[in-house]
Amino acid sequence: VYASVDSASRAKTEFLHRLSHDVRTPINGILGMLEIIRKNREDGQKVDECLDKMRVSASHLLDLVNDVLDMSKIEAGQGQAGQEAFSLPQLMDEVAALMSAQLTQTGLTHRRHREDMHYTALLGSPVLLRQIYMNLLSNAVKSPPSGGEVTVTLRAAAGQVLLTVADSGVGIPPEQQAHLFDGYLEKLRMPPPPQGLGLGLPLCQAIARGHGGRLLLQSGPEGTTVTVSLPDRRCTKTVLREPPFAYGGGFH
Repeated sequence: VYASVDSASRAKTEFLHRLSHDVRTPINGILGMLEIIRKNREDGQKVDECLDKMRVSASHLLDLVNDVLDMSKIEAGQGQAGQEAFSLPQLMDEVAALMSAQLTQTGLTHRRHREDMHYTALLGSPVLLRQIYMNLLSNAVKSPPSGGEVTVTLRAAAGQVLLTVADSGVGIPPEQQAHLFDGYLEKLRMPPPPQGLGLGLPLCQAIARGHGGRLLLQSGPEGTTVTVSLPDRRCTKTVLREPPFAYGGGFH
């Protein structure tokens, strides 16, 4: 009994430690927007844009807190797929808004493409899937030097929805790649990869598996590519109005 309790306690601690990595991104986004507002108080349009992005960040933080309150997910270290209808481009647009300040500061080019996918209303857990995408995009932004690129591709193939995030950074050493998804980087006293991976990837993998999917990673000297593969669960009812992508020119 004591061993079981101790194991559950360790699982909760590990989950919360990883989750702190995801909480920092929207907080940094809010701080960045506050600084922009402070310097542009007379520009009403810019202030309104910043306030909208801050609202998205605060809403995401609230979603994360609500997710933490589900203790069964904490103990399992993963989130099961829900049946909530959501727009995948809208979800990605929200994450892009969260990351806009960081992308601007790093001087990176952020490209997004949609290939052979003419529908975007899906069923699942948008809070958890947003967490995956924000984690992958946050990791990718940390890797390339100024002037580099982060490319996001969305496509459907063989009954799967594939979301790929690729960066033009320095890559991850092979000896670290072998342990990226096991959640024990710190216990093995290994230094984290250059782009800060190692905290969020095991959580992303657990969420993807909870949705019946998986994460695939390829990395070399020219950069790192992470693909989220999820079962194609389309929403057959028209319940969402898809807003146009306004960030970075949208999908091409």
